[in-house]
Amino acid sequence: MFAYSTDGVNWSEFYDDVMTGNFSVIDGGTVYFDVISYFEGNIGTYLLSVGITRTQHTNNYTISVSANPSNGGIVSGGGTYNQGQSCTVSATANSGYTFVNWTENGTQVSTNANYTFTVTGNRNLVANFQAQPQQYTISVSASPNNGGNVTGSGTYQQGQTCTVSATANSGYTFVNWTENGTQVSTNPNYTFTVTNSRNLVAHFTTQGYVITAIADPTNGGVVTGSGGYNYGETCTLTATANTGYTFQRWTKNGTQVSTNPTHSFTVTESATYTAHFNAQNYTVTVAANPSNAGSISGGGSYTYGQTCTVTASANNGYAFTNWTENGSQVSTNASYSFTVTGNRNLLANFAQNTHTIHATAGANGIITPSGTITVAHGANQSFSMIPDSDYEVQEVYIDGNPVGAMASYTFTNVTADHYIHVTFTNLVGIKENNDFATVIYPNPTTGIVNIKCNEAAQVNVFNAFGQLLLTQSTNGNDQETIDISNLPNGIYLIQMIGESVTSTKQIIKIQ
Repeated sequence: MFAYSTDGVNWSEFYDDVMTGNFSVIDGGTVYFDVISYFEGNIGTYLLSVGITRTQHTNNYTISVSANPSNGGIVSGGGTYNQGQSCTVSATANSGYTFVNWTENGTQVSTNANYTFTVTGNRNLVANFQAQPQQYTISVSASPNNGGNVTGSGTYQQGQTCTVSATANSGYTFVNWTENGTQVSTNPNYTFTVTNSRNLVAHFTTQGYVITAIADPTNGGVVTGSGGYNYGETCTLTATANTGYTFQRWTKNGTQVSTNPTHSFTVTESATYTAHFNAQNYTVTVAANPSNAGSISGGGSYTYGQTCTVTASANNGYAFTNWTENGSQVSTNASYSFTVTGNRNLLANFAQNTHTIHATAGANGIITPSGTITVAHGANQSFSMIPDSDYEVQEVYIDGNPVGAMASYTFTNVTADHYIHVTFTNLVGIKENNDFATVIYPNPTTGIVNIKCNEAAQVNVFNAFGQLLLTQSTNGNDQETIDISNLPNGIYLIQMIGESVTSTKQIIKIQ
């Protein structure tokens, strides 16, 4: 029996006395033979004859290639190769990547993108790629354009930190950053990591301000234009003077800004504007009518809306009547107050005081003038007593008091009301003066009538209708009185019936 081995470890046995066969040995390998005889326990001598024939034989191997990362690039050259064949593997980086090296089992085998080698066995090659820093554009803008300044735009590499900043202009306030209409930040300084190109918009809003317009004085005119305005808007203020006032100027914080009643300006802040008005001046003229009837005061120059009081004081003998303007009465009060709204020409009218003199005459004559006579205060008034034929003036009574028989009587410097009454007597056939002399006074009377006669008589009082109202007796020696104060005012007849003659006299009852 004999055995063979190509590695000296693993043996193949044969029991034939003669062994023939074929087996393979790698080129340059060693073959081991061992011959042992077990024939009946005897060890013999054997002839070992070995013939070696070299036969040419080719092995096939697999070359595997891959990319790391898989999207980093394209690899080629992998496949099945014969032993000893030359293999070239290639790596082409994708956009954004660069080739680094070829590795096998984590060990670098080449830094050449095209790696050529002789195939001696299976291989698993990895083409390694590294992402390139990508460049992106960051664009920034302001909305509105004049709302503020923006910074931070430019070209950035992927992964780089970018900060965009927004600074509001005067009158504006930053609101937010947006991208494609979507808010991305409310911070004016917005920081982010660049991963792609971006178009960022900084939004600003105009600040709101309040414009206040007032009138000085408040009743001087009407102002318009107050309200809320955005920064940069145009505000127009107008001032319209009321009647009696004129516009002067616009002021802001005490400083004049315009003399035009319409003032326009660009709003940059809240402010108060004052429209100043001046009251117009007017003249109030006063006069007395008649000029010597009284004194007047209060005329002069007044501003519109001011209160004016004119006063009229009557002189002695005159009384204030009214105030008139252009012939129309404006007041019956001597002290007339009004609000000045224009020039005025006022006339204080006075009337001279008058008094009345009541002139009456008894039977058988007349007094002229007669009736109720109006006499100006301080004036004189004369009366004439004219008896009928065959009669003469018996007595003249002034305010009820006898003053004697006279053909005329004059009231001088009349300052009060008066009464004058005259009686007449027959010149022939009547003995009244000697036999039945009678005096009745005062006439007119307010109630008490005094009677003097020279003989006893019965006194009867009749009214104008002949009705007997009162009867009384006198003894003819003393003065008698008759009280008619309870009778109404009017004309009454006093009849006296004596022993020798009857006499009738007229008397006037007044208040």
